Amino acid sequence: MKLTKTAVKVAMSLIPNDIVFYQDENKNCYRLLKVPYPPLDHREALDMAVCLAKYAPEIIEGEIIEDNPKTVHVKDANNNVWIFQKNAEKYKFWDITDKF
Repeated sequence: MKLTKTAVKVAMSLIPNDIVFYQDENKNCYRLLKVPYPPLDHREALDMAVCLAKYAPEIIEGEIIEDNPKTVHVKDANNNVWIFQKNAEKYKFWDITDKF
């Protein structure tokens, strides 16, 4: 499986940068749910969680090790396991405009 980082909807600019979206070769959309496992230490794990968009690679390519109706787990060449939410194009964004 090969996934490429992508931006989804204009609302992406209104949400925290720790929400990262990817597309596969078939244009299916996925949301990255966790940082690579295992993290090096607790401080680095926290830093990666807060700034996930900064650390997430542009392309993740690897073997699917788990595939269920809600998520897919991909193991890359460095043995990191990436967990993605399926059908992320249906992800509901908080609409800041309805508060004004």
